Amino acid sequence: MQKLTVKWDKYHSYQEMSDLLRAMAESYPDLCRIYSIGQTYLGREVWCIEITNQATGKAEDKPGFQIDANTHAGEVTGTEVALYDAWYLLDRYGQDEFVTSLVDSRVIYVIPRIGADAAEHYLTTPYNNAASSMRPYPLTDDEWQRTDGLYHHDVDGDGEILQMRLQDPKGDWKVSRRDPRIMLRRQPEDGEDQGPFYRLHPEGLIRNYDGGPVKMAPPRYGLNFNRNWPANWAVTEDGAGPFPLSEPETRAMADFWRSHPNICGVMTYHTFSGVIIRSYVTRPDEAFPREDLATYKAIGRIGTALTGYDAISVFEDFTPDKSNPRHGNSKDWWYEHLGVHVFCIELWSFARMAGVEVKDYFAFLGARPEEDELKLLRCSDELLGGAGFKPWTACEHPQLGSVEVGGWRYKYVFQNPPPQLLRQEIERTFIFCLKHAALSPLVRLRDVSSRDLGPGTWEVSATIANEGWLPTYITQQALDLEIARPVEVHLELPPGVSLEVGRQVTSVGHLRGMWALGPGRGLLPVEAKVKWVLRGEPGSQLTGLKIVAVSQKGGRSEAALGLSQS
Repeated sequence: MQKLTVKWDKYHSYQEMSDLLRAMAESYPDLCRIYSIGQTYLGREVWCIEITNQATGKAEDKPGFQIDANTHAGEVTGTEVALYDAWYLLDRYGQDEFVTSLVDSRVIYVIPRIGADAAEHYLTTPYNNAASSMRPYPLTDDEWQRTDGLYHHDVDGDGEILQMRLQDPKGDWKVSRRDPRIMLRRQPEDGEDQGPFYRLHPEGLIRNYDGGPVKMAPPRYGLNFNRNWPANWAVTEDGAGPFPLSEPETRAMADFWRSHPNICGVMTYHTFSGVIIRSYVTRPDEAFPREDLATYKAIGRIGTALTGYDAISVFEDFTPDKSNPRHGNSKDWWYEHLGVHVFCIELWSFARMAGVEVKDYFAFLGARPEEDELKLLRCSDELLGGAGFKPWTACEHPQLGSVEVGGWRYKYVFQNPPPQLLRQEIERTFIFCLKHAALSPLVRLRDVSSRDLGPGTWEVSATIANEGWLPTYITQQALDLEIARPVEVHLELPPGVSLEVGRQVTSVGHLRGMWALGPGRGLLPVEAKVKWVLRGEPGSQLTGLKIVAVSQKGGRSEAALGLSQS
């Protein structure tokens, strides 16, 4: 195999990403293949790279694990971690015992960029105004063009869209006395001596401005794929789309799942708060089946140990207003509707790097305390040479007159790591999903044997074991939904042999794995034994008998056996 060298110090455009995936497939043809699972709104392919050792069996006959990224336009770090996961498995195969075992026994499906259109818009323009798609929503493009208000635009032509500040005696912002770059909220007691005061706006132009207060125009590209899934979908949710799976990208993902029932778990990469999050999104932890919550927490602890990121619940720990949770989220769809564990790593945290504790990330994006701003600026100055913040610079605005443009370079430092820190973040986080993938059930045949019972008669037996960590049904939720198919053992007879006792297809139910918790799972066996009595011609020696164990989530294992008599 030809080694493939990648530096991991840049964000790949769509073409560069596609070329890298093709290079992986060309360099490691026995371990991977690439294909499209569908097309985006603008016609780009949604690529998947499928990784498994083809010599050890077909992909569909192995436990599967999905890695995906870039659901949201600006969360491009996720693409790089997903690509690194794929590259690492291919590069380390045959050298690393863990990687080799994983690629031999499982299949990993990597979908590195779901929102390819909007991500390209993010990477190649100054804009950060698309949530997930370049389809105009909730207004058509013609309707949006007729709306009033401020819309994002690179006013000073520097290739970035930051903030504008406009001096105004009635403004609700003021300059920090400790660092003139910092803008602080004006307090009720602030008199004229605490000025000058300012209005703060996103950098942009104002359509039909009448000289009064500046209002924001509605979003132009407001579709949010992570509000478009069937689980708890709500038309009132911002960005939800007209109906569940209305978008070609989310529909392609759903169709992929429907055609890959071997998938046992999911890792979806987002940015940017430095945490590992799990379901539920709309309900508290007490709504979980007890064993599913315990399993989620156990896997989360593995993630924390590997990444240093806390593992938390979306609803319990990441929802400021619990009366208004997020709807239509992929994490709940994968767990509630499909019965598998899904984790999301919110990659990267500039706040953590600066020593700023964040309890509410939505508030963090608004007005931050002065001490936090000072820590962030100090980190930018020391680590990035000040490149995280653009100094306020005078500019003439077509509608507002004299303004200053500057502020935090949100795309460069908050939403994603600066390129020089990208590999550090990748190497910190990539391995968790591979460790999660290795926890899947793994059904194997053991102790396959025959016993001569007399002329033309044999007893055949086999033990079917789950050598994985998770049970063959994955979650109690899957059992409750009746979508967890039990393990079956198939007996394939050679010509001239008949089955006297036993069944050609035997269901042995579910097998728990090494992780056992609770009375339900604890009562399940780790292995099951099946016996048959076969009859053939006395004194014959027969070949071609095959025993096959099949598990939807635990894979396929088969053994051939010869029958002979003395």
